Amino acid sequence: MTVETRTTIQPSDITAIDFECAECHHRIVRNLKDWRNDPARCDNCGGSWTGGDAMQRAKELYSLIRYFSEMAAGHQFVISLEISKAKAEEKKA
Repeated sequence: MTVETRTTIQPSDITAIDFECAECHHRIVRNLKDWRNDPARCDNCGGSWTGGDAMQRAKELYSLIRYFSEMAAGHQFVISLEISKAKAEEKKA
C-alpha cells in the first residue's frame, strides 16, 4: 500500500496577494476583501511595476480568486489548488 500526502488550498483560503519587488524585496500586501488600488511602484525603492501586462494579470488573478471563493455555494464542485510537496515542507520548517 502506498500513502500519499497532498497539500491543497481552496480559493476561499486565500486572503491576500503579496507583491514583492524583484529589486529590493520590499513587499506590498493587497487584501482580497479590501483591494483599493493596484501597486504601480515599489514603496521602498520606487521601481515601476506598470511595464508589460503583469499588473493586469495580477488583477485578473484577484478577480478569479474572488469568483471561485464565492462560487462554492450552490455549485456541484469545489476547486482546490495543490501545493508542491517541497513548498509545503518549506512552510513547516
